[in-house]
Amino acid sequence: MKKAIMFGAGAIGRGFIGQTFSQSGYHVTFVDIFPSVIVALNEHGRFSLQIVSVQQVETVCVGPV
Repeated sequence: MKKAIMFGAGAIGRGFIGQTFSQSGYHVTFVDIFPSVIVALNEHGRFSLQIVSVQQVETVCVGPV
């Protein structure tokens, strides 16, 4: 599996960019200064993301991370 390293696990990293890499077949590794975020990502190996539009709210599972 291809690997990607993301510096920053904030809204943009986990939202748009992390999802894009994951859907492209990459295992995404996040580096962040907040240990609680990294611990949660390591424990679950994935995270949920909500995509909101006028018509609907879609929940997407992003992983492996």
